[in-house]
Amino acid sequence: MIASKSDCSAERRQKKMTYPNSFASASAADALAFLKSPTLLARRFEQIIADRGGFIAHRVLKGRWKMEGGALVYTPDEAISTDDAAEKIKPGGEYPMIELSADATLVIEALKEGFGTPITDEKVGRERMDAVERAIARLVNRLVTDFDETAMAAVASAVTQSITGTAWTSNPKSIVKQVQLAKAKITGLRLGFRADAIVLTDEQWAGVVSELLDMLPREQRNGVESGQFINALGLDWLHSPDLPSGWVPTVMDTDNLGGIGHEDIPSPEYRPVSLGQDQVAEVARFREKNDSTTVQVRKTDVPVVRNPKAACEITSTGL
Repeated sequence: MIASKSDCSAERRQKKMTYPNSFASASAADALAFLKSPTLLARRFEQIIADRGGFIAHRVLKGRWKMEGGALVYTPDEAISTDDAAEKIKPGGEYPMIELSADATLVIEALKEGFGTPITDEKVGRERMDAVERAIARLVNRLVTDFDETAMAAVASAVTQSITGTAWTSNPKSIVKQVQLAKAKITGLRLGFRADAIVLTDEQWAGVVSELLDMLPREQRNGVESGQFINALGLDWLHSPDLPSGWVPTVMDTDNLGGIGHEDIPSPEYRPVSLGQDQVAEVARFREKNDSTTVQVRKTDVPVVRNPKAACEITSTGL
């Protein structure tokens, strides 16, 4: 079948709107053509989420599990322990049998969260691509904030290990000592955990970054100035504005702390929103009868804190 001129024109407009640097000069027709493409919408969501720094929860909960039958069943790794010690064995002797701790199987129910926003044709005609950009930005900000606050609140409530520190801003050496003590608290459990990150609020990061600068080589100082995360004292220093109230600096093993359970829902209208190999959301668009287009985003992910002992809080830092 030969494509019509109108179809070819829409396709050209969609290709034109692939990159955000052309948005400022976009016409109303360009904006409507963009809204017709779920693929282009998903790509723009990816760009804005990446510019925002992504989800802190996806950075610190690195496990990825598919939820089958509406639930995730798992056993915490911390249940793999025994009170029996190894014994010496004579040549040809029998190996003694040991009893492992009872497995504490847990079940987490699947969860779908999402929201949408209408974009009227009048708004597109008056504001062109700006109307679409602001709608996407609102959805992204709400999506990231809601999920990160929920996930990191689960982390904060699950972690019970802590050390009592002293003010970091008055004595930079206390930062080194307390971070190393928190790491030792985790590794000292002998469960194979190795701390690789510390998570702070943006305000806590602002309070400690000047002290950290003196510990870093010049090339890493440049990274701090450009807003990048840094590695110091053997840890990635991560910070976010979307942490729950009362959060304290927390050292953690992000490979073992937990993960994200994801349920695949076969809705043909949705397109995946991904950062690298990690799917973080889905987006769809629906043309309405009242001269508008609804852009809708959903997240079918559930945070799972599998090993609370893989983290340690540092209290009384004064941050």
